[in-house]
Amino acid sequence: MKVIFICSRDFQVRNYLSLVKSFEEENVKMEPIFLSISKWSHGGASRVLSHNNSFFYEMPRIFSERKPYFFKKTAFIELLLSVPILVYFLAKVFKKHRPDAIIVEQKKGFFEFILSAFAQKYQISLILYQHGYEMFHNSKRDRISTMFRSWVLRVLSYNFTTVLISGLNSSSSRKIKYDLCLIYSQYAERIARQQLDCKEYYICGNLSIRSMAGLKNSGKESTDGVLICSNGFLRYSNLKLRSKTLELISSLYHSFRECAPVKIRLKPGEFVDRDEFSKYSLSSQVFADNTVAMSSQLQEYKYVICSDISTVGLECFVFNKKLLTYSVGESPYNFFSSLYQKMDVNTIGSVADHGRCNERFDHFSDVNASDFEFYTGILKPGGNANVVNKIYKAIQQKKDTYE
Repeated sequence: MKVIFICSRDFQVRNYLSLVKSFEEENVKMEPIFLSISKWSHGGASRVLSHNNSFFYEMPRIFSERKPYFFKKTAFIELLLSVPILVYFLAKVFKKHRPDAIIVEQKKGFFEFILSAFAQKYQISLILYQHGYEMFHNSKRDRISTMFRSWVLRVLSYNFTTVLISGLNSSSSRKIKYDLCLIYSQYAERIARQQLDCKEYYICGNLSIRSMAGLKNSGKESTDGVLICSNGFLRYSNLKLRSKTLELISSLYHSFRECAPVKIRLKPGEFVDRDEFSKYSLSSQVFADNTVAMSSQLQEYKYVICSDISTVGLECFVFNKKLLTYSVGESPYNFFSSLYQKMDVNTIGSVADHGRCNERFDHFSDVNASDFEFYTGILKPGGNANVVNKIYKAIQQKKDTYE
């Protein structure tokens, strides 16, 4: 059995690698074929795959060798020009490997339309693996602003794919039809059923966080230190948002360093020139190593400060860390900010709110995340074996349909 794994993010690659290991443990023979579609050449997904000596293909691109697509105003044009190259590239991969299934991590992007056409042509399973909590929670404004561009890319992608792979079957559809959707929670499933066309939905929890829960008793002792995590906005070209983020992170650092050891962890994938922090009296020594797994680093600190749109909060709940969130203003990603409000997690927005040392630490919250599993999904260890069985059955059922 051959399975193509489409991966764009480093944490999703780790999920896939864990899943591949579970196939071996369940004695299910499976040959993984990884396809890295990071937004820039040699991005996070490719680095993790290389580090693990995994065989993978990297998506070809005609522009943006180092720069992410979302940095550039010409992104839409670049994607349009890239479509035939991507289709031709995938045609060669499919012809060489003849996979039994494709596992994707996005719901309805132009790339998924291309893959859906290939899945229908070769009569193989198309499986969706939820990659993040915000996946089904796009704002109305976001949907409207991307509607036209998405439609153009989808039509172009589908037509190029149809021509290049010599047409589709008579029963083919221009819709993306999934055979199996692996979903985090009941809440996500409820929304996914409104947005997707899928034969079966299976709630498996966030396997990345569930694997972290298995490391909870690793024996590491935490200090009374504070870990401040950046929010990912430093990757964007919005200078106003970038400046606001830098100012807030530096002010948090200077406020809490008077009371305890403090480190700043930049989000993996953020290629920030640390000299930029010198404007805020920060040296390179204040940064934690962001190549170390978050599950390992979290256990070294008692207090954690993260963005109110970050999954780091859930990881804190797994390791029983005291949490404080910060906000840099309105964001289209509102799932976590509303969830943290339900959990009564405090958000701090300015240095003036900090107070004296003992008062500053009073802001941190203890939360029992198990009370919110309807939203977060199961946070206990395990789950991979059941996911393996679901994937295997979906692939076999598809084969039986066409035999």
